[in-house]
Amino acid sequence: MFSSDIIKKNGVFDLNENAFLSTFCDTIIGPASGVFTFSMIQDNFFNRKNNMIGLCNLTPNKPGKFWLHKLFEDKINYSANVIIDNGDNERYITDMLKQYI
Repeated sequence: MFSSDIIKKNGVFDLNENAFLSTFCDTIIGPASGVFTFSMIQDNFFNRKNNMIGLCNLTPNKPGKFWLHKLFEDKINYSANVIIDNGDNERYITDMLKQYI
């Protein structure tokens, strides 16, 4: 299923709609680009107990502290379980994702 099937808009820019749809997901998985970054909103980080799994090489300074500068990493706490992983083979990623889905 694609977001266009849900929102009934074909061939249009739908990243904002995807951000809204992500607030209904228990686990959000994606590379740190495009649609995944539009799911990185206040509701998903601070108001819900969901899994945010970023598949990228943007290694955080501390586990679970994605995109926070050292100045803020001890002051800002997420409700979401934030996992950042740089796994690069299909088997490893599949096994890792099975823990959270």
